[in-house]
Amino acid sequence: APKDAVVLSTDDYLQAKADEAGTTYDAVFSSMIQSATVHMERSKREAISNSLSVVWDQTNLTRSARKRKLLGFDNYHKVAVVFDIPERDELRKRLASRPGKNIPDDVIESMISQFQIPTTKEGFDEVIYP
Repeated sequence: APKDAVVLSTDDYLQAKADEAGTTYDAVFSSMIQSATVHMERSKREAISNSLSVVWDQTNLTRSARKRKLLGFDNYHKVAVVFDIPERDELRKRLASRPGKNIPDDVIESMISQFQIPTTKEGFDEVIYP
């Protein structure tokens, strides 16, 4: 992605707010997720209106979720980047390395079961597997 790409990420916003408050991601999540989403949507609109490159850094598990996110990007070259789902032990290890950001096992399992592999039929120009 270009160096000047706009990164759309609720996680980055939440972590920045947690850092400002001297607390954790988990501590600010409930009270700040709505403003994080509003901020991300505003950044999306500004990026599109200024024809800037965009990296959407968010877990988008389903076709319907991705369809909503692709709205407004008609004139863009759209690339889905699909990462392998790590083994459970590796997932636990990665999560353990992020103090203050906890995702319960049942949520992880639900996310894995909901995942639909992106395709070009849903609007992407490319689907890559790094």
